[in-house]
Amino acid sequence: MKVTIVVPRFPLLSQTFIIRQAESLRANVITFHSTEMAIPAGMQCEVLPDKKSFIDYIRKPFGGTYRLKHAASQCFLKLLGELKPDVLLCNFGGTGLRIASIAKKHRIPMVIHFHGYDLSKSLRDPTYQQSLKSYLQEGGYCVVVNTLQKERLISLGCHADKVKVIPCGVPLEEFGYRGKEPSPECCKFISVGRFVEKKSPLNVINAFAYCYQKEKNITLDMVGDGPLLKEAVDLAKQKGVSDLIHFHGGLVNTEVQRLLSISSVFLQHSVIAPDGDEEGWPVGIAEAAANGLPVISTRHGGIPNQVLHGISGFLVDEHDFTSMGRYMAVLAGDIDKRVQYGKASRDHIVSRGDVRQSIITLKAFMSLAIKP
Repeated sequence: MKVTIVVPRFPLLSQTFIIRQAESLRANVITFHSTEMAIPAGMQCEVLPDKKSFIDYIRKPFGGTYRLKHAASQCFLKLLGELKPDVLLCNFGGTGLRIASIAKKHRIPMVIHFHGYDLSKSLRDPTYQQSLKSYLQEGGYCVVVNTLQKERLISLGCHADKVKVIPCGVPLEEFGYRGKEPSPECCKFISVGRFVEKKSPLNVINAFAYCYQKEKNITLDMVGDGPLLKEAVDLAKQKGVSDLIHFHGGLVNTEVQRLLSISSVFLQHSVIAPDGDEEGWPVGIAEAAANGLPVISTRHGGIPNQVLHGISGFLVDEHDFTSMGRYMAVLAGDIDKRVQYGKASRDHIVSRGDVRQSIITLKAFMSLAIKP
């Protein structure tokens, strides 16, 4: 099966799951915009003309549709003629909807892989929602990363047999289970994610400050960059815990893995952002679990499928940083519980989050979209 992956930007530090997807499928990549990151060795990536106007959708006074403008369409068709894919795998809803009419006209099988904002924030755009409904009602194939997203698509008109829940998965062999607490004298918390409203880094810092009132032998590594970084640094100073928090900025995946391997507990306080943006299946949580870290997070998106409350970690309601801090103190003060929960965390992700199984399932589903 010759797969071509279509994605808005490639490659990105925050989207290692797409790099893994391309490598596992041995797929070519077409992107609307290149980034400063190097293309992984041995991977072919083609870039459409890097002009914003090429990917703007077309609006109409009453409704509208997503599609590429003429110049981009011609360039895209030329690339498809050279690559000759059996199927297009379009990551993110907006990407797929922009090329859906091209794929249909030229009879190229296509699957849209949804992740998070494209089934939450984007649905607030009437043009996007109408384009999505049209795609679904015509029998378009869809991949989602949690059951809530599947239910949302079906409510919008998706045929139940045309949507499949497939978590992104992580390469378990890259994350060795350590089997013991790496920091017995000090509980080392870690969070990994962009400093944006959906990830709610300020709630993580507030929870850490609450925990510090009860347990003193703690630290926090925060990996990521984004618009809320300065506010997060200021909040840490205001709470009197800035000496205990290390802000690393954005890191390559190998550095993230190194930090995870020496950490004690993973934190992620995901919330629905004011603009409606939601998580899908956070890869950061899956990678932490693969390392054998207990996880403290929120009842949000697909996270309850990743964290077993009271078994592999704890879940709290969105914005309830007090409860999060209380659970942090429980694990900070009990090394045996950290080891016990860490093993359960690893076992759970092995059964539910192996990227190899995800790719096998994805291939089987894409084959259904390929017409005889």
